[in-house]
Amino acid sequence: MASSDSLKAFMVDNGITDWTPPQDLVYHYDCVAHAEQLKAKPWQDDPNYFTQVRVSAMALVKM
Repeated sequence: MASSDSLKAFMVDNGITDWTPPQDLVYHYDCVAHAEQLKAKPWQDDPNYFTQVRVSAMALVKM
């Protein structure tokens, strides 16, 4: 407990805030946006729609 209190005090004293890096926003799930994408089906019109793929390390091991 004392270490977490001292960390909080250090963060307040030095103006440090929690920040989510932009690369972590890839994993944020938006239900409404996902439903809209499924309805629009842009991959049917554009064969090059999917240009990048992210594969987790665990999925890569299972492949």
